[in-house]
Amino acid sequence: MSSQQYPFMSVVVIAYNSEKIITRAIESILAQDYPADRYEIIVVNDGSTDKTAAVVTGYKTVRLVDLPKNKGIAAGRNAGLAVAHGDVYVAFDSDCYAKPDWLSQLARGYQLDDPIGVSGRLIGVGGSRSI
Repeated sequence: MSSQQYPFMSVVVIAYNSEKIITRAIESILAQDYPADRYEIIVVNDGSTDKTAAVVTGYKTVRLVDLPKNKGIAAGRNAGLAVAHGDVYVAFDSDCYAKPDWLSQLARGYQLDDPIGVSGRLIGVGGSRSI
C-alpha cells in the first residue's frame, strides 16, 4: 500500500504537569511503523505549572498548543481538534504509550465500509485496558 492510501491522522496528546512522563508518550508515537508523513503529533499543554512545555518543544516534529490555565481534558481535546489537519482525530493521554503498530492497527479499522469509530487497546501507567 502506498503512503498516500493511509489516512492522515492527528494524534492529540493532552498533558497536564507531565514533564516526567511525556517523553515516553511522544517517543512511542514517533516509533510507529505507520508512515511518518501520514500523521502529526499535537501536544496540548493544559496549563501545566511544571516544565511540560519545555520538554515538548525539544521535539521539532511535535506541535505544541499551550493553554494558559488548566481547563480540563474536554477543553484540551477541543484545542487540539481546532489545529488538527488529519482526516482522523486520535485522542491520546500523556500517561499512556503506544505499541509500534498502534496507528497501523487503527488505520485497518478505517478500511472497513462506513466505520463509526475505531478503538485500540490503551496501555497506561497502571496497566492495559480496553474500551
